[in-house]
Amino acid sequence: MPDSDIRLLALDGGGVRGLSSLMILRSLMAAVDPDNPPKPCDYFDMIGGTSTGGLIAVMLGRLRMSVDDCIAAYISLSNDVFQKKSHRVKINGKLQGRFDSTALERAIKQILKDTYHDENVLLKDASSTCKVFVCATSKQTSDAEFVDGALGMNNPVFALWNQAQDVWGDRLRSSLRCLVSIGTGVPALSPVGCDALGILLTLKELAMETERTAELFRQHNVFLDNDGRYFRFNVAHGLENVGLEDSNKQAEIGAATRRYIQTQDVLKQMTALTDALARRQC
Repeated sequence: MPDSDIRLLALDGGGVRGLSSLMILRSLMAAVDPDNPPKPCDYFDMIGGTSTGGLIAVMLGRLRMSVDDCIAAYISLSNDVFQKKSHRVKINGKLQGRFDSTALERAIKQILKDTYHDENVLLKDASSTCKVFVCATSKQTSDAEFVDGALGMNNPVFALWNQAQDVWGDRLRSSLRCLVSIGTGVPALSPVGCDALGILLTLKELAMETERTAELFRQHNVFLDNDGRYFRFNVAHGLENVGLEDSNKQAEIGAATRRYIQTQDVLKQMTALTDALARRQC
């Protein structure tokens, strides 16, 4: 992919709600070519994700899976990866992760097995046209937990931008065609516990973190927004009662995401993005 035509994709973490981001991405790819939806790896030069978003990034970018195949794999793995784990708060008040990092490792190995890939394929990235990176843990936690929905970079858009700058340098600003950021929906705003000082930690902060990050990135890179090169998608309503580990609520996730995609504002945004994606310079 030429440096004059750079496309970036950021995927939030969100447990089982990652299915929502995949459905949004499927609609985008279908809009590019309804008869033969392309693979994201053929249109995006770099895909980055946090935790479960990183798992999706690996499947789409490194393993070059179609969105439909990725959805099927994501669903089949959901019962293993998205298991309930009680919130724990350390004595220093730092919220630990919801998911064990070993579950992510098992999930990736299972995907490699199911898609007939050698485990070493993850190390063979130098020649890949679609670059991938994963933000696996929060900066606020020092334990080896698979952080999803906890404090930290649940929205990896800044990390994606920094990685892209490392790769393309000063050319990035002028050569970027689009940066697409996809969320996993807004969860319920309920308390999760207290730290040693009695300060209440709530999921409201966790829910708002991704959108604050999205808006902060927009403000810091206003030229991208003004030029119509920054796109943010995130289901605002309908996923409030879907927890990170509720793998039995796939139908609810699908229904809410379809309603979101069919709204006029989102359809308009997708049309503009489809034009940017379709004009791939070969």
